[in-house]
Amino acid sequence: MNDGNYSLAEFQSPLGGPIDRIDVFRCSQPVGRFGVTAAGTRVEALCGLDHLSPESNRIFRNLYSYGRPQRSETPAELPVLLEGRYGFEHSGLPVGGWEDRVRDVDVASPNYGRILRIVAQPLGGRSYKVTYEIRGTGLPRRRRVPITSPLREPVTALVPELPDLGVATDELPPIDDSLPGNPLDIEIGPSATRQEIDGAFETFTRTTQAASFTRWRRNWHLYESFGDLHSKSSHPGTNLVARGSERRDLAEILVTRAYR
Repeated sequence: MNDGNYSLAEFQSPLGGPIDRIDVFRCSQPVGRFGVTAAGTRVEALCGLDHLSPESNRIFRNLYSYGRPQRSETPAELPVLLEGRYGFEHSGLPVGGWEDRVRDVDVASPNYGRILRIVAQPLGGRSYKVTYEIRGTGLPRRRRVPITSPLREPVTALVPELPDLGVATDELPPIDDSLPGNPLDIEIGPSATRQEIDGAFETFTRTTQAASFTRWRRNWHLYESFGDLHSKSSHPGTNLVARGSERRDLAEILVTRAYR
């Protein structure tokens, strides 16, 4: 469902398997009949401090959930893997500026509680300054709390140690400067080459390829592969002949109902 302010996208292969779900609200969506997604997530719980704030019309909050339902209830209760906040031209951002904040809330991830903050700011001449920051160091396993969709209480009520994603930048966990290449600040213009961009990201990319980031990377890949929400259903890969990642990539471009 989607009316421009709130939406829910959910997919499960007709052959069974796990469910992908994204709950989304523009933070200006009021409480009431249309303040609850089809899965049951409440706007005030998802949007936290940003709900009905003066800049709420320019900020979106979402949850990405993935897993097999434990019971036969409808809608299914799913574990949330990523919590996101996306905004444009709000306080501190110039016209044309964007900021994304994505938090790891997967209890199986050693990075639970860490935030990836991405900022893009125009510099003129179609050039942008782009910043990537990994903030926080993750909570110990004993202090991690499972977050599930549907969400009926704010994440900060469930896990008081985690700040609301809508707090001011200086109230977020500090940048983890023990990670090589973190933070990353680069300028990108129309003439930038792929080689130049790859070189600028090299150290940051190598850092996030460490074994400790395996689970977080896996969740990002799941989220991004589900982000292509045109009318298709991903093929589960059954009987496809390919090797490793090639098989996964091939499955992504096939549709189950058209496959013979």
